[in-house]
Amino acid sequence: MNASKLAAALGMSVGLIAASAAYAADTSNMTVQAAVVGSCKFNSTPTLDFGNLDPASASNGSGSSTISFWCTKGASYTVAAGNGNNYNAGSSTRQMKGPGASDLIPYSLTLPAAASGTGAGKSTAITFAVTGSVLNANYINATVGSYTDTVQMAVNP
Repeated sequence: MNASKLAAALGMSVGLIAASAAYAADTSNMTVQAAVVGSCKFNSTPTLDFGNLDPASASNGSGSSTISFWCTKGASYTVAAGNGNNYNAGSSTRQMKGPGASDLIPYSLTLPAAASGTGAGKSTAITFAVTGSVLNANYINATVGSYTDTVQMAVNP
């Protein structure tokens, strides 16, 4: 083969190699991710009603309320009851306030052992009863009228 044909053949080979390099492809993997957060929400606002307290009956008052909420599947939760708006820190007592400034009736609340656990998802409600009591001795000399308190219930994941 003569020198000029050989040079032309080599030039063509180098050009093909260079052209192949210009068309080289690459791939990479992309990570797709998200994090589901633990969340708990009440389904309704509960009310605990002691009903009519009759000082003449010598009976203690009692009541209960059903708490209903949901938590993210797998989230550990705890439910707690606050002290209430009329809490007496000196005696560590929750109190309902009546018609007068000094009209107060002490009461107690009890949460069951189910106040902690693990959520099963939004479509699975968790329910339990909160119970309360008022001793007759605490309302035997109470003024006639309505007595109320507001206790903040909290559910935390």
